[in-house]
Amino acid sequence: MKKVFCLLFAGMFICGCEPKLPVEPEKPEEWPKGQNVYVAGVESVQGYPTARVWKNGEIQPLAGGNYADEAFSVFVSNEDVYVLGKEWLAASKYGPWAFKYWKNGKAVIFAEGGTTLSCNSIFVSNGTV
Repeated sequence: MKKVFCLLFAGMFICGCEPKLPVEPEKPEEWPKGQNVYVAGVESVQGYPTARVWKNGEIQPLAGGNYADEAFSVFVSNEDVYVLGKEWLAASKYGPWAFKYWKNGKAVIFAEGGTTLSCNSIFVSNGTV
């Protein structure tokens, strides 16, 4: 028993007593003047992935942002913000995923299907996705 205690004590001494905690990324003190910075991604909400878009570090609402959805890409055209993503549809007869984009926060489903579909980015030209 003394050997186990000595090994534990020695391990604490070698490794240090303070655990290394994750560090929050720093927000820039000032965003570029006259410009907006958009980022699409996923945030864990109650253990489920949830599609998110951030504008200048602040979460923007996405309509129909249910659990088990993801955002992959964001594109800004004039004043319109388009976010590409997908949503898990467990009860759908077309397959488990619905691919959609949000235009200014409002969802538009453009494809439903199985696991063979994939979308990674969105592009808009003259208002056409």
